[in-house]
Amino acid sequence: MLSGLVKRGLTIAQAPPNDRPHTPDDVTAKAVMLLTIAVFVFAMSLVGYVYQEVIATLAIIEEPSATAYIITDSDSCDPDSPLLSTSEKAGEATEPEVHLVRNRLITSSFRATLHHLRSRDGWTGPFRGAVIRLVYCFALVVAVTIITALIPALPSTAATIIAVVLCSRLDLAWNNIVISERSPKYWFRRLPSLNAWFKVIPAAALYALADQLVVVLPAQLARMIGLRNVIDRLANGPADPAERRALMHAACHGGIAVLLVGVAVMVLVLFPAGVTLTRVQASLLPDTEESIVPFDRTFRGKVVPEIVGGSGVVGILDAWRTFGWSSRIRLLRVYAKVAAIQIALFTLFVIAMFTEIVHFFPEFHVAFKLWVNGMHETNPAA
Repeated sequence: MLSGLVKRGLTIAQAPPNDRPHTPDDVTAKAVMLLTIAVFVFAMSLVGYVYQEVIATLAIIEEPSATAYIITDSDSCDPDSPLLSTSEKAGEATEPEVHLVRNRLITSSFRATLHHLRSRDGWTGPFRGAVIRLVYCFALVVAVTIITALIPALPSTAATIIAVVLCSRLDLAWNNIVISERSPKYWFRRLPSLNAWFKVIPAAALYALADQLVVVLPAQLARMIGLRNVIDRLANGPADPAERRALMHAACHGGIAVLLVGVAVMVLVLFPAGVTLTRVQASLLPDTEESIVPFDRTFRGKVVPEIVGGSGVVGILDAWRTFGWSSRIRLLRVYAKVAAIQIALFTLFVIAMFTEIVHFFPEFHVAFKLWVNGMHETNPAA
């Protein structure tokens, strides 16, 4: 089947121009497809930054606050009124009831968070810190490149961890810019001190290690079960239908196992490490700057200011322990919503690209039909 498709493609490519199937202008087709890719990349980047970076950071540091309300009887009258008897005056002169009401969290919904950010900075509110984030990403790439060039024998995983630690000062500045009120200072004038940078290095190294484990552990599992070998054999198109079905089952089972391991590492390792890093960074917010969401700067009394002999930063374990289960579930919901939005965008992108390919290149539509028919022939049970 595959050899037939290859022969057909070569025949079309080698045919004279007049004998080839009619196709539109290649420039138009490429322009439309490149525009689709650009829109998809922009949309994914926008969702990833605003929702997964900015809103998630605010959700990690926001703490529920309680507000006292005095509740009085709306039907009560003035106790000094001459129309009231002595007993009625005594009954009216009672203590008012005081109730503590939990305010609704700002980050409890995307709409409320976006409205809050726009009320602070206008339409650019959701993109706060975007410039320094780009600088951080560029510095990270440069650092990894330099480290691997200086030490070629160093594994890429170790080089990435070192680069993240070296660039953690920029990441700390980004965190403080995102969670604080708008400042007239440029981002490079808001870089934290070297002392603050040294305090955040352990949490940054822990997060960098966890981030690499998300890739390394599933890759090691795939290597152990021979998943790549199975996929390579399946790509070669075995002639025996039974062998092909066995390879497809092995590939599906192996892929599911690798996916589950990756998700488990993300939830059990990367999630706590990311929360810890963000809260450690937030504890280093200068006293002169106000946060845009309410959060406990003392982290339930775990942070001791430097002026009284403390470190002025929350510890790694305390940063995670003070993040309650309700906050953890709320943050997981944020990530789940982001994943749903990104999956929807990817689905729309695939549909759009497939439609454009079928429209601009009809021969690929024919080849796709032949491939589907071949799949049904090799798997009659389907």
